[in-house]
Amino acid sequence: MTQRLTVASGVSLALHLSVLAIVGLLYARQHFDAIDTLPVLSLSLQTQAEGAASSKSESLEPLPEAEPRTPLPLASHDGGVTGDTDAERERLPAAERLSASEAPQTQSADARNEADADAGGRTTSEIVEQASESVEAAVVMTTGPGKSVPSQTRATLTGETVEIERRQRRMLDRRVERYMNNFERRSRSDPSLEWKHKGQRFRAEFEREPATTDTGLEHVRVRISTDDNGRKLSTEMTMRRLAFSNFGQFVNHWDPRVMIHDDIIDGRFHSNSDVTLSYSRQVRPVFNDKVTIAGHSIRISEAHGNVRRSEMFRAGLDTGVRSIGLPPRFDFADSDPDDASTYKFKRDTRLVFHPDGRFDWRSRVDSGTGKLDKRTNRFIAEGKTTLHVRGVVSGKVLVYSPRRIVIDDDIVYEDDPRFDPGSKDYLGLVSDGTVEIAEPEVTGPGGLEVHAAIYARRGFRVREFRRGNGDLLYLLGSLTVGSVDATEPRYRTRIEFDDRLETMRPPAFPVTDRYEVVAWDGRWQVEEGD
Repeated sequence: MTQRLTVASGVSLALHLSVLAIVGLLYARQHFDAIDTLPVLSLSLQTQAEGAASSKSESLEPLPEAEPRTPLPLASHDGGVTGDTDAERERLPAAERLSASEAPQTQSADARNEADADAGGRTTSEIVEQASESVEAAVVMTTGPGKSVPSQTRATLTGETVEIERRQRRMLDRRVERYMNNFERRSRSDPSLEWKHKGQRFRAEFEREPATTDTGLEHVRVRISTDDNGRKLSTEMTMRRLAFSNFGQFVNHWDPRVMIHDDIIDGRFHSNSDVTLSYSRQVRPVFNDKVTIAGHSIRISEAHGNVRRSEMFRAGLDTGVRSIGLPPRFDFADSDPDDASTYKFKRDTRLVFHPDGRFDWRSRVDSGTGKLDKRTNRFIAEGKTTLHVRGVVSGKVLVYSPRRIVIDDDIVYEDDPRFDPGSKDYLGLVSDGTVEIAEPEVTGPGGLEVHAAIYARRGFRVREFRRGNGDLLYLLGSLTVGSVDATEPRYRTRIEFDDRLETMRPPAFPVTDRYEVVAWDGRWQVEEGD
């Protein structure tokens, strides 16, 4: 009985194991078949540019109304200039130095993201390079006749206009500004620009309008077009090339020992380096027009009490802007050497101008006299020749020396533009070296008055500045210099900007590589459909 039960139990166990094996095989097969039927998962990465358009530069915003212009003193070893752009910091505490980290950046994070996103998937003609330091080159004459680059035929407008949204307006302004940074080179190959922003395509066309006279300024007309949900839109802006004479005072390198503390600065002020300021509750510098500084910090040498920034920078202040390079030499490529109104000198010469338009010249070996032409009159020194000037200018005059120009005595306009805004008298003193005020023995006692736009690439000098009683050195015009030396105690210096230089320049005066928007209504014009 025991043996039979054992055999029966073994047979039963074997049958159960066989059944379980068969069920297991069937389940495994069904399970693997199910895995084979699962969908295949693939991963695809795609980037999309949604950078918001914002920028530090708001050049299209109107500037505050400037205070009435008053004469200003030039920087000396007892006074200085400074700046700050943080709108939240309304007061400058005593002995504060604004660091580079506190200065506004030239491009916001959104703008950088937008630029990075736009860099992909574009043709070569669509790529816009980042702004870079100005490359020094010979001064370019922008007087016609010149090549005018026409834009495409204008479309017919419906008369309907649409205000351009603020962020889009900034984006357009920034795109055009980048293109204009290298306009000379780009316009020769393709005077147009195309790009895509947030899925919308834009096209800009640039039409150059060269200056028609040697006192005029070059303009560029920009037409921007786009398609917005089937509507064709366009807008136009006008840009003007800046001459150095557009600045009341332009300094390439600011000597940290030189400060401005009680000056009233008239006309635009620009410095390619950090500047130094000192002030107190009673005395402070005042800038009545726009101030731009390529440096990222403001040095404050002396400060007593708190002063509102708006009390000093009445028309705005930008730091960290792109520097404006000074050309290494003056180029007369567009002047006719046989022109009867061009006079060249190979020896040091003294020039004296008279109210009736006559002029005298004298060197160590010869002398002569002449009459100013109604056109531009150019007095050009060759080589290391120094030219000395004084008298009364009646006409359009350019005096150039690659080495040095010396002001021996008063040199003023016969028709003073302060009393006659329509005056046609202009004087440009241009030197690749220095423009200097002669020794006291030459200028004589008392103050000195100069009516001119001055361009001195190396610097402006007052000889023997330690001798004197603080008489007034008064300049009506503009001053562009590589550096500024002290003028006191010999002179206390005031510079009054010549208002005519806002839109004109002295004959053949050097121009910058910078353009700015002078007209734009900030609205889209709706065009008629096809």
